[in-house]
Amino acid sequence: MTTSDLMKQYFNNILQRSPTTSELGYWSMIIDTGALTKLQAVQALASGSEAMNYGAQIIRIYQAAFGRVPDTVGMKGWTTMLREDPSALFKIAGGFVNSLEWKTRYGDSSVSDTVLQALYVNVLGRSASQKEITDWKATGQSMGQILVGFSNSEEFTLNSQKGVIKLLEAAGGVSSDSLSTVFDGKSKLLVVHGTKWPMLDHAADAMDSGDGTNDATDTAAAASPDAEQGPAPVSKDASSLASSLAAVVAAHTNPEPAGIIDFEGVLRAAASRDPVMVAEDALRGGTAWHPAAETIPLIGIADPA
Repeated sequence: MTTSDLMKQYFNNILQRSPTTSELGYWSMIIDTGALTKLQAVQALASGSEAMNYGAQIIRIYQAAFGRVPDTVGMKGWTTMLREDPSALFKIAGGFVNSLEWKTRYGDSSVSDTVLQALYVNVLGRSASQKEITDWKATGQSMGQILVGFSNSEEFTLNSQKGVIKLLEAAGGVSSDSLSTVFDGKSKLLVVHGTKWPMLDHAADAMDSGDGTNDATDTAAAASPDAEQGPAPVSKDASSLASSLAAVVAAHTNPEPAGIIDFEGVLRAAASRDPVMVAEDALRGGTAWHPAAETIPLIGIADPA
């Protein structure tokens, strides 16, 4: 298989779209020149901003609603819809909560204490407090809107991020004919349940212990990179690699780097001494891990075996 064909596979399987001519030329060049290995290219695409903005949301909402990963048709169709209309996730969620699969799992699409409690257990791996149940009901939101609230919550995003990245990496590593072995519509996503992580809330709705203080802000602010300031300084080795990549870009007749690549993701992948740890590095780079994470026992698991 040529590098060009391989990149088409990576884009179609991971991002659910074909690469543009510029993207195809750019990615093929950085692999053929040795700036990145094939494995590092897969890791960069799987953990990059485009994958996180679209495919990751679809994977999470499938797991939240149905306790499984998407099938190939659902992954392709819903990711395409979300890319074309970022607000489409609410439409997708509305369809999910009115489906037969949802009714079999949760009973109906009405907002009730029972369904909300089941969502906490199935999605977040913990039981809800009465205040949490009351607060959700007080929002007046539909069950579809609440489902999005769970699937895109910081708690679930953090707990499922490693599993999402690994699933997308696995998709990149198989042929298009074998993609249904990854997006099989029945396997459960790897989710780290049982721990509630206080973290920085970028929507300014910080998690609070109830004592009037924000438990996570100080630690999270120190640990998380500032989007306006850019990522933390890279190592000397990474800086040298950055120069090499820049030379490759400069040699391209029409690089259009902003439209081609999540540059930070590529640098993280290419600069890593241990490629197996790339996904973990990307996760740590974007998440504030609290040193005093509170262990939450798993109570009343409602997810059928």
